[in-house]
Amino acid sequence: MALPAASFVIAGSLLMVLVTEAGRPEWIISLVALGGGLAVVALTIVLVRLGGRGLSPQEDE
Repeated sequence: MALPAASFVIAGSLLMVLVTEAGRPEWIISLVALGGGLAVVALTIVLVRLGGRGLSPQEDE
């Protein structure tokens, strides 16, 4: 569920970064939201990778 939510935040903030004037508070908030969305995606990918390193049922036997 984290990836769709982060994708929505990334898309919205990227759109706002493109249409607002650079240096304005709205632009800075959009950049922060974009960074946060990218961080959530990166963290989700890392956690999924780490969580997948457990023993699979075939290896347990």
